[in-house]
Amino acid sequence: ASQFIIRLAIFFANDLLYILLFILTFLWFYGDQDLKNRVIKSVFLTCVSLLVGYVISLFYHHSRPFVMGVGTTFIEHAPTASFPSNHMLIFSTIALSYLFAQR
Repeated sequence: ASQFIIRLAIFFANDLLYILLFILTFLWFYGDQDLKNRVIKSVFLTCVSLLVGYVISLFYHHSRPFVMGVGTTFIEHAPTASFPSNHMLIFSTIALSYLFAQR
């Protein structure tokens, strides 16, 4: 992969979550009541999904690729379980909560 793609992936892995938190905070302080309700629901559902992910990781452990000697490590990470991914849980829960809030 090119250096640009590697740097972009590192940005997504390390910094995109903080941008998402900034957006949610901005919506909380400057949005109308409907947006505030959506923020509350999305944060609550994210907490629930992280709890469910934690419970799943207690019963099903899947090692990260670098622990198994697969691939190249660009970012140092603790050898915690790779499934379920906290990044995936956070981003997908917030995205789905906003998607289904329209309906």
